[in-house]
Amino acid sequence: MRASVLVVLAACSVPTSQFTGVGADAGSSDGAVVAPGMVKVTVVDQTGVNPVPNVPVVFSNPDGTMVAQATSAIDGTAQAEVPGVVSVTAISPVAATYRLVTELGVEPGDAIRLGQVTDDRTPVGTFTVMFPSVPGATGYEVTGPCGGVDVPTSPAVLTITRDCMVPSMEIVVIAIGGAQGMNAFDKNNVPFTDGGSVDLTSSPTPVLAVDASYTNLPVEQTVSSIETSRYVPAQGVGPHSGCQSNDSVSGASLDASLIFCPQTTNALMISLISSATHQGQLIQQAIAGDATHYDVDASASLLPWVARPTLDRTTRAFHVALDPNGTTNDAPDLVEVELQYTHSLNGTPTFFVWQAYMPTAADFVFPALPLADMLPTEADTTQFEFVSLQELSGLTGYAPLRADVVGLFDAAQVSASRMRVSDSPDP
Repeated sequence: MRASVLVVLAACSVPTSQFTGVGADAGSSDGAVVAPGMVKVTVVDQTGVNPVPNVPVVFSNPDGTMVAQATSAIDGTAQAEVPGVVSVTAISPVAATYRLVTELGVEPGDAIRLGQVTDDRTPVGTFTVMFPSVPGATGYEVTGPCGGVDVPTSPAVLTITRDCMVPSMEIVVIAIGGAQGMNAFDKNNVPFTDGGSVDLTSSPTPVLAVDASYTNLPVEQTVSSIETSRYVPAQGVGPHSGCQSNDSVSGASLDASLIFCPQTTNALMISLISSATHQGQLIQQAIAGDATHYDVDASASLLPWVARPTLDRTTRAFHVALDPNGTTNDAPDLVEVELQYTHSLNGTPTFFVWQAYMPTAADFVFPALPLADMLPTEADTTQFEFVSLQELSGLTGYAPLRADVVGLFDAAQVSASRMRVSDSPDP
């Protein structure tokens, strides 16, 4: 059945332009009028590296009308002449599922990478950590940029994967128990080489107590709880070693206390702020590893709250609504939309996952597809509807991301001192 759909799509494809009318907006995201030109696409698999051939690619105006179609070549590339700003959608069958990914705000002259990319957990090497023993310790947590391992004694071997590999690492060893309680060994700027090693010979440092203060929490969007976490090292992906506090909120302020926090060179504070209507915001910020206090002014930190999205199948629109009250009302760098639904395709129930990346928090208009039967209808069951606003310090909006939205955002996150995320309620 999947092959028959691809045959229909491929039969409709053209290698270059096939205009079907100019959309409502041929201007760029900053309002400037852009001249027609070529858009080039490379379709990639979930690793974000390997090209995928024979994938239908649709180029659409902002109002969803089709501009052109193409099919990715053996090297994953497709291209089309477009009249102005467009969206680009790739349609990929994966087992019994169709995965569609759309990038909006694409401009003539752009060359983009497109695919539903996930974290690439491919191992790229190992790294050995040696450390002194602590009298009476019952075990050791050894952590690097890709998480860590628990060992009874030195040494420990860390596995480094592609998604969290950094050229210069911070390594943390936490001794559990012992005569002086919990202690930490820490070494920063450790170069990574496959099969390499480091010996942490410094004296251990004692743990810290950290106070976190939240002020000006919004009363319009009642905050119900805040989870405060401090992680070390402050790089890569988790799980990392850390300390945590979960607190209920009543009012416009909260003081949280975190104990047994490892003292290191750097640390990462993560605040998960939940509203009474199950919306969520994340503030992730790097701090000094010996800091004992952390302040968050919610009115100067929060992105707009995101309401539960709604799907209008009649107008083919996914409605996105924001509540800026009590927040900064800052514009995000990236808006991510995801819809999962079960749809009868040629009489067969088929699961669809549709992700879209947008420059602004506006309604997502589903683009017309060569096979219109793939669009969600009133008879379909939706399993997941989600909107996420994402912002990084040091990033200047969506334009620098267009060439590779997921890859460039992840790369910018490594060096960002702060990340902010505002999510719609859980489905």
